[in-house]
Amino acid sequence: MKGVESRWLFGLLFLSVLELTSCGLSYRKVESGEELSKAGMKPGLYEPEPIRPDFFGKSNKPKLKEDGYGEMPLGGANRLDLAEVKNYFPGTTIIENIGQEDGRPFKYYDIIKGTAGSVFIRMSSKNDKKVNRLFIFDKGVADVYGVKPGMTVKSAQRKRKGLSLVQDSGEQFLVAKRSKILYLIEENTENNSDDLKNRRIAALVWNGSSK
Repeated sequence: MKGVESRWLFGLLFLSVLELTSCGLSYRKVESGEELSKAGMKPGLYEPEPIRPDFFGKSNKPKLKEDGYGEMPLGGANRLDLAEVKNYFPGTTIIENIGQEDGRPFKYYDIIKGTAGSVFIRMSSKNDKKVNRLFIFDKGVADVYGVKPGMTVKSAQRKRKGLSLVQDSGEQFLVAKRSKILYLIEENTENNSDDLKNRRIAALVWNGSSK
């Protein structure tokens, strides 16, 4: 997904209604006062809080796991709200807003480190405190299998055995059986479909429950 970080950041900050397509998910940002009122939510931009000096240190670099991201638990009965997002992502800008897919509004958080999107969290449309999917674009973050964004498909398959290719709404993923961690493959901008192994991982994806 070439330039996906900058496109998301631009759209979220400067456009009132934007069609976004990511990981098989097409939705529009909702900013209508009436729509937001019905959903009991409102858009907000939250500036960085003071960063802990050791948060991004080597020993504390968070990893994506089957049941969490760093110290943030995912799945099961775990719930997430804005206060917790701010606690888990200090030193970042957090955008909280509402997207819509097939008529169903859902809350999302866009976590921005520096000038680029680092993490995107989509909440369930049925429960706005339950994580549906989490995307990690930060190339400095690895999962428990050693896979990172920016890594080639060939390298990812070496790191983690048993990965297979699947397609969902025009997007391609590497997935493993009974795993909640999958990998979004970047778009093939050079129309070189036979050279999949040299394309790169665009994002680590934690896939939770149904919408």
